Amino acid sequence: MKQFIWILYFVLAARICDATPVKREGFSWDSVKSWAIQDRGRVKPYDTFARESVLYITGKTQWKGLGANEVTFGWLVSLDKEWQDEEFVRIDYKPLKDALGLEVKRQYFRPSELDSVPALNGILREAGQKEARKERLSSLERKA
Repeated sequence: MKQFIWILYFVLAARICDATPVKREGFSWDSVKSWAIQDRGRVKPYDTFARESVLYITGKTQWKGLGANEVTFGWLVSLDKEWQDEEFVRIDYKPLKDALGLEVKRQYFRPSELDSVPALNGILREAGQKEARKERLSSLERKA
């Protein structure tokens, strides 16, 4: 019995570690689409926010068969499990890739990769400070 519990534990742990974005079957997104949310001072439907966010981050309106509502909801509730090792963050700007030491030929990167780039945190921190002082951001800071 003890052996069965350990086997079950390792199977479940391996499944969690190997998690990828999943379609949430049976969930109706109809009511979620009309939720009113505030984004950058503007009230808009969740559906609009989701489409704009997915397009901005991935360069696409959906991701691997998942609609924008499913993708953004997945980012909100399970980024650490389902999305951390998914290459979905699109970076096209070559000077940013150079500054971060990323492969120039690649277009998509994993959040887990970007979390481990100290230069990105520095660029984002500086951009945040400039925004607070109402200063103009450089091209590199805007793209980051």
